[in-house]
Amino acid sequence: MAGKLRSATERAAANAKADAVELDPPLRQLLTLWTALCYGGAMPRRERVVAAHLEPELQPFLAQVDITDSGSKLRFRYCGAKLAEAAGMDLTGHLVHRLNPDRPYAAYIEALYDRAQMSKRPVYSECSYSAQLSAVTRWTQRLICPLAGGGGRVAGFIAAQTYHDEGVHDGLGERPSFVYHDHFVPGRVVIL
Repeated sequence: MAGKLRSATERAAANAKADAVELDPPLRQLLTLWTALCYGGAMPRRERVVAAHLEPELQPFLAQVDITDSGSKLRFRYCGAKLAEAAGMDLTGHLVHRLNPDRPYAAYIEALYDRAQMSKRPVYSECSYSAQLSAVTRWTQRLICPLAGGGGRVAGFIAAQTYHDEGVHDGLGERPSFVYHDHFVPGRVVIL
């Protein structure tokens, strides 16, 4: 009984943190789903969460990421349409560490997955992107939720990401994307 009581207390604390960061609706929906699939304080099992089978309104914002090569690499198993549009490419099948030529940004993303893996809790983050020849700054919110494999270890992740553009695209230059940008500024990171 103590384990279930503790997990209920942890869930209440996570919900309070989530309320404090004002999650975009797809992120809130994913957090609600992830929490509902937790049993006795344990993370949901990877095989129970398949992005392509989740609610249709949530799918475009989702990514499913597997841990490969004995835990040393992350590979996109699924990339929703809105996420692919914001990234400037379909991420499915790609390794996370090889996607972005901006090494500080790539290290930032890998660190977010590491936090989710180590804490076995969802990690919320936000940041902005800009491109040198564009008047648009893209702001993003991201939620990375760990999924369990054998022995309670983290075997993968289900994530949702939304974005909002600030400024007017004047037709000159490219809009910044998650993969193709000149500069990024990290924002808040919260373990829920």
